[in-house]
Amino acid sequence: MQNNDDQENKPQRINNARLFLLSLLTSITLATITLYAPTKLTNTLQIFTTLLFACTIAILIKIIVSPKDYKKQQKINHALFKATQGNINAALQEINTIINDTKISPIIYANAHLIRGQFHIATQNYQDAIKDYNTVINNTQNIPQQFIIQAFLLKATAITENENSTEKIAEAINHTDAVIQAPTATDQQRANAHITRGYAKARLNQHIDAINDQTIALDTPKISPQTKAQALINRGHSHTALNNIQLADKDYNTIINTKDCTQAHKAWAHFNKAKIQATQNKTLEAIQNYSSVIQMKNADPQARYQAYFNRAQKFLNHRHYTSAIKDYTTLIQTKNYNISDIHIAYINRSFCNLKLNHYQLAIQDADFVLALPNIPSIILAFAYNNKANANLKLKKYQHTIQNANNIIKLPNIPPDQIAIANLYKANAYEKLNQNTLAIKQLKAAIQIPQAGIQTIIEAKSLLAKIEK
Repeated sequence: MQNNDDQENKPQRINNARLFLLSLLTSITLATITLYAPTKLTNTLQIFTTLLFACTIAILIKIIVSPKDYKKQQKINHALFKATQGNINAALQEINTIINDTKISPIIYANAHLIRGQFHIATQNYQDAIKDYNTVINNTQNIPQQFIIQAFLLKATAITENENSTEKIAEAINHTDAVIQAPTATDQQRANAHITRGYAKARLNQHIDAINDQTIALDTPKISPQTKAQALINRGHSHTALNNIQLADKDYNTIINTKDCTQAHKAWAHFNKAKIQATQNKTLEAIQNYSSVIQMKNADPQARYQAYFNRAQKFLNHRHYTSAIKDYTTLIQTKNYNISDIHIAYINRSFCNLKLNHYQLAIQDADFVLALPNIPSIILAFAYNNKANANLKLKKYQHTIQNANNIIKLPNIPPDQIAIANLYKANAYEKLNQNTLAIKQLKAAIQIPQAGIQTIIEAKSLLAKIEK
């Protein structure tokens, strides 16, 4: 027959076991968020999911679980599940409800802040994430040290991703130093800290120190494959910055050839290889690696987006205009695009349509850019020149002249664009039998020192034809 003490301890042990299982579920779910979330994730966030196992041990040691806390932990897991479905806003609302409950235990409160901070990072709300991590750091009473360590690590990540000032990045480095020196830090935590510190030093262009940090992380025993992959990506970046191309390529190949690495990491490895190959004029190899990124179902959306953009540029440069148009169209249809990139996508798609004799489509894309507010003058110049060229082909010569005149009125326009505008005007005037005006425009184009060789050749050829 059990004694009374055993009977009293049994519910506590059951609750602890339940929380242990729930916490394991939390770590698995967090891993799913950090690896497959639909929004752009920070460079080193993926490696922190393993820290939740350490937090699980801390929970088992420290907490006496009440039924209410058990329910709160279930709600946290439910919020995490929503996040995995891409509904970060709903997940945030659920976490906020937990945090606003003044009767929850310190550990559940801290855990909710850590997870909410990760949601904020996933949506690039770095300042809100830092506030959450500071809440954990500044409330150390009854909170296991593992939670404090995790808060410092994630805060360092948020600062490094969001800040550009040397002072702020130095603050992030100080946080990682504290973790590395903490007596209770695990090997995994120290490896994570070295990766984050290395990334921060790379932001400061201290690439030799950055490589040393990533190498220390890689030499740490029993770290996760995801941690190794992130260290290799970061080290490859620093090797590239130092022009150690072979070493960088070796790091990226290690990721690509490792079965346990996630598609998210493999995608970035292919992307970085492609960027190196592009600088070496290895166009076909670069296109193949960009294509590998695009084809990966679980690639980081930002990696896939940039792969489309870069591949389109390569197609355009090598006169594969139909392929370039397809990639630019994909970018234009993307919801989460960079506005500066979308200007270039429209302008370049307009140019490709010109080359394929799709003049009305070229004008449509140019008009779209011209209708946008706050567009840089150089982009406007490209748009007007594309329109001028298309209207010239369509024999709308007055429209060509008007488009070219609009370019000349713009401030701070590169001389080569003015020369091209003069050439289009000259062609229009020549078609209208206004040869005196045509000659004036041609001579103006030829006299511009920065005019392109092709522009000068075409201008001299037309001038010779008119003057016969």
